[in-house]
Amino acid sequence: MDNSVFATDPGRPHLGGYIPDGDEYTKEEDIKIHLLTKLQPQSVLDIGCGDGSSTVWWQGKVDVIQGVEGFERGAIATRARGIPCDIHDYTWGNLYSCGQFDLGWCVEVVEHIEDRYAPRLLDTFFHCKTLAMTHALPGQPGWHHVNCKPQQYWIDVLRPFFTLNPDLTHECQDLSTGHGRTMLVFNRNA
Repeated sequence: MDNSVFATDPGRPHLGGYIPDGDEYTKEEDIKIHLLTKLQPQSVLDIGCGDGSSTVWWQGKVDVIQGVEGFERGAIATRARGIPCDIHDYTWGNLYSCGQFDLGWCVEVVEHIEDRYAPRLLDTFFHCKTLAMTHALPGQPGWHHVNCKPQQYWIDVLRPFFTLNPDLTHECQDLSTGHGRTMLVFNRNA
C-alpha cells in the first residue's frame, strides 16, 4: 500500500498510520455485530481509534464509548464525532484514567507499538472485561510495523491476565472481511 495515504506525524513517526475517514479492512462490522449480540456490552474502549471513523459504529448501540489515540489529530477528529477520546502515546507511560469497560476493541494497533512499550498497552487492556484485538503477522507490511508477531505470542503475553476464548475467536475470524482474520478474543481473568 502507498504510505502517502496514511495520516502521520512527521515529528513522531510512530504515531498515526491510519487512513483518514476509514479503512474498510479495519471496520469489521460483521464482527462488531456478532460481539454486540453475544456479549451485549454496555461500554466499549476503542484502543488506537485513529480518527474515530470505525468507533462511531458503536454510537447508539452501547451506553459508553471511549477512544484512546496517540496521534493528536486523530484524537481531535474522534472527539469531533462526539466520542470522548484520551490522547495518549504509550511512549509516555501507562494510561491511568480510562476506567473499566465491558469490551476493548483494538484493531491494527499492537504491531505499531514497540515491544518495550507493550506492557503499557497491556495495562490498558486490563481495564476491559473482554478484549477483541487483531495483530499483524511477521513480515506483514504497513506503516511503522515494529511488533509483528504470530498469534501464539499474543496468547502467551496475555495469559497472566486473560484467557483466550477459542470459540468466539474462531467465530470472529470466520466473519472477517479484512484485518479481523487475526482477531483474538480474550476474557479477563478473575
